[in-house]
Amino acid sequence: MLVQLKDKCYPILSARLCADENLTVRGHPAKLARVFNNILKNAAAYSDPNTPIIITANEETDCVNITVQNRGPTIPADKLSSIFEEFCRMDGSPAQARPALV
Repeated sequence: MLVQLKDKCYPILSARLCADENLTVRGHPAKLARVFNNILKNAAAYSDPNTPIIITANEETDCVNITVQNRGPTIPADKLSSIFEEFCRMDGSPAQARPALV
């Protein structure tokens, strides 16, 4: 799924995937796709221009850890506690410049 999303988002997003394509995660496919699409869209919107987004997936004992890393402005410490609130935006967010990855 990550390979498909990465390919679907190209050329809007420059992403590099570091994962074994045989990793398996059990879950609802449509909901997982929505989560990853949202994360990649935000990573692209808040990345510095012409910098890659790195997606890493590693299998551990009972889980798969997936990391999405971008280069962009650091979130201020006083805003970290609210970043997962619905409709939360940091001051100066590039809302109008966000690329559509759907």
